[in-house]
Amino acid sequence: MNDLLSTELLANEQNRVFVESTALQIRKILELIAYLSILVNADKLNHKERAEYHAAKIVDALDEKTTIHYPVPSWMVHPQTPDDSPVLIPRGYKNALSQSEFKEVYKA
Repeated sequence: MNDLLSTELLANEQNRVFVESTALQIRKILELIAYLSILVNADKLNHKERAEYHAAKIVDALDEKTTIHYPVPSWMVHPQTPDDSPVLIPRGYKNALSQSEFKEVYKA
């Protein structure tokens, strides 16, 4: 059934362009997440790791160097006074892409 649906979907040239374009945009978003992680953690990576372009390899390198580098869905409680710090309350990955899902999607 899936093969039939895929074949019919890709039979139309316009659909094929749409699917390929959408896949490219998703890949670019995943790479952006990885590159932003490099910016935040540049001091923890060597020159070769900072120049890496493969998103899954970037995440693996950061896993070895730091404990938290992947974006965590959270709510921010803004400070009441200038002396207070903001508080982040994690929301979990129920409706967000986890780090393991990130690697799996990037490989596909």
